[in-house]
Amino acid sequence: MSGENNVGERIRQKRKALGLSQEELAERMHVTAALISNYENGKVDIKSSVMRELAGILGTTVAYLMDGDPEIDTDIKNLIRIYLTLGRPNIQKVALEQMKILNGV
Repeated sequence: MSGENNVGERIRQKRKALGLSQEELAERMHVTAALISNYENGKVDIKSSVMRELAGILGTTVAYLMDGDPEIDTDIKNLIRIYLTLGRPNIQKVALEQMKILNGV
């Protein structure tokens, strides 16, 4: 099975999880249902701009669609970004301890 076909499978799984038909996804993207079918069956290459649009509509990430990378919640991404901007290790340590306390860990 080619990598492109895996991409298509992940697109199909996300579409179905949202309860969308190929026609409904096609409508949202302003393309034909046949093109969505071709994406899902790995018959055409998907441009990066289209992949971003698909990820947005399907509520996932391009990394997940492309490589099956685990999806990370937006809030978690923001927490990681903030944590990394704290800079100094001692401040990061305090922030991590506070998050643990808030989470009851």
